[in-house]
Amino acid sequence: MTYPDQQIIAMSKKRIVIGIIGSILMAGLAVWGYTNGDSDFVKYGISLSANQEIMLESFVFVMSIILLIYYVKKFSSADVGIIVDQIGLTDKAGMLSPSEVILWSDIKNIDQISIGKKKIIRVLDHDPEKRILRFSPFQSILHKLTMRGDYIYIVPDLLVGKNHEVFAVIQNYWNSSSNKSKADEDGTKKRDISGLRI
Repeated sequence: MTYPDQQIIAMSKKRIVIGIIGSILMAGLAVWGYTNGDSDFVKYGISLSANQEIMLESFVFVMSIILLIYYVKKFSSADVGIIVDQIGLTDKAGMLSPSEVILWSDIKNIDQISIGKKKIIRVLDHDPEKRILRFSPFQSILHKLTMRGDYIYIVPDLLVGKNHEVFAVIQNYWNSSSNKSKADEDGTKKRDISGLRI
């Protein structure tokens, strides 16, 4: 089966807005917990010291702000979430994805896992340590905080289309690409993003 030269999967602005609202609420909850003084954790059978509560609330606040910045930035560029073509995959929706194209020939495996009710796409390249070394300082910190390991994770929830449709598009291009067996020297060229969308 042949596929279009390029396919673009956009991000859902509606889901991004929900993420923005959720991040603001989480940050507000952390601030409220910090200023409220009295512990609410005891109500839920959780015993924490004052220092532990402050650390937890600070962590929630920082992560909420990081997510808020991420969602706001993605809202302005939601037309392009993922680009797939005969060369490789570019994930512009993820926080910890490489900014450049991942060649199909560099990908070792693509699969899908379930975490609760969520479906997440995992991409394993042949040299994850080399990719991690190219992270920005911010990405390095986030990688350690989230304990992501060697995989690139793609969360289809923020993309237009159903989870299985996004996974099928990525997997089909990977399986069908002639570049799986060799690196393409044109892989780093700037792409025309006027291709098909789902």
